[in-house]
Amino acid sequence: MTKSGVTKSRDRRSDLPCDRAKDVDAITVGYPSMFELMWDLQGMAENNAAVNRTLRLNRDTMLAAAAIYQEMYGSVDEQSGEVSVPATFEVLHFIAWKPGASQPRPLERGSGTVSLKDLGSVIGGAS
Repeated sequence: MTKSGVTKSRDRRSDLPCDRAKDVDAITVGYPSMFELMWDLQGMAENNAAVNRTLRLNRDTMLAAAAIYQEMYGSVDEQSGEVSVPATFEVLHFIAWKPGASQPRPLERGSGTVSLKDLGSVIGGAS
């Protein structure tokens, strides 16, 4: 069985200082049933890692969970008539760096000599 209905969105987070950046990709994948989703989660090592978990999951519990998941979140593709359940994965991308000794430091706040409202005349006069 194949996955269907992959959608992707990107969110650039600007709430971090300038020496770190974080991007988040939200990828929504439509699975034929909860069992294919669980198979992929296990392949990504995203299955249950709780210390107090049971080692085995009862078949009746899995079938009931699949039925509830399908009822609550399932959708039918209007064109193909395919039934799917969505799962959204957030992929986080981080980049950070340590300022080097030769990297210029920002000046003290308020130490500027040119007002931003006069910047157009300063730049225009330079050419």
